[in-house]
Amino acid sequence: MKAKRQIVKSALPRKVAFTSIIIFVYLLGRHIPLPLVNLGEFGVQGKGRQLIDVASLITGGDFSQLSLFSLGLGPWMSTMIIWGFLSTSKKLNIKKMSMKVSDRWKKILMLLISIVQALGIMSFVTFQDNVLPFSRTIFVSLVSAIIITGCYVIMWLANLNIKYGIGSSSLLILVGILSSLPARLTKAINADLFFTNHLWIYGTIFAFCLISLVVTVLLERAEYRIPLERVMIHNDFAHKSYIPIKMNVAGGMSIMYGMTLLVLPQYLFSGLSMIMPKNEILRFLILNFQISKPFGLGAYLIILFFLTVGFALVNIKPDQLTETLQEMGDYIHGVNPGKDTFKFLNTKVKQIGILGGLYTVFVIGIPLIVGYIFNVDQTIASLPSMTLIIATLLFSIFDQVNMLKLNKQYEDIL
Repeated sequence: MKAKRQIVKSALPRKVAFTSIIIFVYLLGRHIPLPLVNLGEFGVQGKGRQLIDVASLITGGDFSQLSLFSLGLGPWMSTMIIWGFLSTSKKLNIKKMSMKVSDRWKKILMLLISIVQALGIMSFVTFQDNVLPFSRTIFVSLVSAIIITGCYVIMWLANLNIKYGIGSSSLLILVGILSSLPARLTKAINADLFFTNHLWIYGTIFAFCLISLVVTVLLERAEYRIPLERVMIHNDFAHKSYIPIKMNVAGGMSIMYGMTLLVLPQYLFSGLSMIMPKNEILRFLILNFQISKPFGLGAYLIILFFLTVGFALVNIKPDQLTETLQEMGDYIHGVNPGKDTFKFLNTKVKQIGILGGLYTVFVIGIPLIVGYIFNVDQTIASLPSMTLIIATLLFSIFDQVNMLKLNKQYEDIL
């Protein structure tokens, strides 16, 4: 009796089709305008919101047109960062929470952050008072509820794409950047009254874009190898074993999450300004907490550096890696198992994280500093950031596609 051949179909076409539907719904939501809002006056009243503009672009939102999905994934990303910090506290004992309980607390935290960000956006908005005879408070409450609902819809779409599609949640960020960036750049260049004088600045920023692209491509495929002694393997491969540590371990995540953290206080200050419009302290904080100002720019670069180091430690997890080596009976040559191994791995990961942090601060910081000195639009000055993020996200998608195509690389054996 002949053995029946089991035909295994690739999941790639199905996942691509599902992701295409997710992208369509996401782009559709970005073109559904917020009701009761004077969309034409939003840009006029928001001239001082460079930080929020750039942050919305990086997190999958878009303030060039106020829509249902204007908040993007910003609240969710802020929640993940804050939850990660809270998880390090032994007093809170978060790691021992059940998945259901932790998920509930994450959603509550995300709701609070969404409210803060929605109120921050409302501070730039004027409403259609002639349509409904409501007070500004009622208008703010209604429109905030709508935009917060849109944020949860985006999170739902992202989770669906993680489960059934390709590119995980970061795909929506990539689509958001690619769909908004060309128009934003064109608008920024057309608005530059000193375009001819700024040509050399644009050339410098473009050069940094190329540097970030080339270095990112090289680092994505580069790894630091720590030789490993495998006591349970007794063949030629025993001497070829190693622990690979990706050189670009943080990728573009530190840029996205760094901008998300920096913009959160700006939303809070902008929201409070509706309650206290004449408060000089709030006015000072709103004005200076921008990447176009020395204080905000310095804060962003510091956050960027420490997040890059932090993501390196979180992604590699030296403590878990040490435990795995102990369980397998493996060890690093010349290093005692246990605490010494943890210290060794922790030091190596920190060193790689510090190098990555310095590179990221350099390639992102110099264009922003040049943009500040010569008063260049922050969308243009942030172009190397966008390039690095796009390159990192594309690599992750390519890796997923290649993994799904593995079954096509084997010849039939029956």
